[in-house]
Amino acid sequence: MFDTFKREGFLVGPHKAYQVARDASRVRTLIVSEMQPDFVRRLLLNPVPSLNEALWIALHDLSRGAQIGVMPAANSTIPVTTADH
Repeated sequence: MFDTFKREGFLVGPHKAYQVARDASRVRTLIVSEMQPDFVRRLLLNPVPSLNEALWIALHDLSRGAQIGVMPAANSTIPVTTADH
């Protein structure tokens, strides 16, 4: 397994792709990443160059009392909201 990982690197499996697509279809998802913006758009996500800009966009576009989630380890986190239950 370790040799395969070294050779191929990390690959997003279909389960993670499904989770991201499910969430992105329901909520606006902004991503701050080292990935190239065009690549991020091909993943159907919204690239933002910095956390400050992402927060500004979110705060500017949302109504008063709306909630924002900041997930520093988003690639290894599966969020659960009360609407999921």
